[in-house]
Amino acid sequence: MHRTLSDLRATLDAKGTVTVAGLGDSLTCGWRVTTSFFELFCRDLEKRWPDAEVRWIEAGVPGETASDGFDRVDEILVYEPDLVVVEFAINDGFLGVPMPSFVADLEDIVDVVRRAGAVPFLVTPNHLRLVEDRALIGPYYQAIRELGERMDVAVADLEARMEGEDLVQDDGVHPSDEGHQRMAEGLMGRFLEG
Repeated sequence: MHRTLSDLRATLDAKGTVTVAGLGDSLTCGWRVTTSFFELFCRDLEKRWPDAEVRWIEAGVPGETASDGFDRVDEILVYEPDLVVVEFAINDGFLGVPMPSFVADLEDIVDVVRRAGAVPFLVTPNHLRLVEDRALIGPYYQAIRELGERMDVAVADLEARMEGEDLVQDDGVHPSDEGHQRMAEGLMGRFLEG
């Protein structure tokens, strides 16, 4: 039996320590914004559980794909995280990574994270501005949702939360500060659901 988000909330309620890692790309590290969605999420955890200790490791690298993330996952597991937020898809789609490869890479990340005793937490990234970009990346987002169902992994569907809103920078892809805030709220909302 693997750990769940509910287990982590119980640890926080008991004033324990939870270590959160963010494995992703430029969105996770917060490209051209004040604060990334990942850091905003971790800071919100601190506010909601002031008597607990929240530690975090931000491991977002611009331009990376899920395959790159899998190659780096051991680097964050040395910190013994309790929760690993996994955010990939956009670069995979733009670089033409075959869907079976993308899904296999995410499955491998989930497996390694679980074997390390941590809880994987998948993210569908933000809503994109251009219709053609959404058509290209949409299947990758859907694959994340389906993988979550199949592997019983929590998925924060941030794309669905932002659908129809233009919360991106002038490149039409990277979230604005407001976009990152909305993503953090969506991540926290899913964390609180269990």
